[in-house]
Amino acid sequence: MVLCKRPFHAVAAYGIQFANLLRTAHIQHPFRYAGKPRQEKGQHDIQLKKDMGTIMIENKEIAMMAFDRLRKEDKKDSALRLAHCLLQGTSISLGIGDIDWDIDTAIRQCGGEPRTGYRYTAYFLFNRKTEMEKERYDGIVKELYG
Repeated sequence: MVLCKRPFHAVAAYGIQFANLLRTAHIQHPFRYAGKPRQEKGQHDIQLKKDMGTIMIENKEIAMMAFDRLRKEDKKDSALRLAHCLLQGTSISLGIGDIDWDIDTAIRQCGGEPRTGYRYTAYFLFNRKTEMEKERYDGIVKELYG
């Protein structure tokens, strides 16, 4: 930590320069831009070109692909539990059992990311969307459905 003598206040700590935080551009969100250089006009175009290869997929579709994967792997108990949650609810709660582990693995292989919950649980909400690269989505669909 760097300190100035008069008046006594901190100038920098842990690589963040506090003088940069006090500029008028940083008033609303002081730590969002700390130590981050401003983006120039040309850089924004490059970032848009990178994002064009992604698509938004509904989590319900990912869960249905996971169901098909479990059915093809002959894991009937896991497939039935996932199907029950798809038909009855808006999410599935996954614990640490074998069936839950199979469902979690199938969802991750199909591009979904269950959110970690309290203790040893994870949740996958069907009413949300997941961003995925187009090539990855096409590869998963080709692998499952030929």
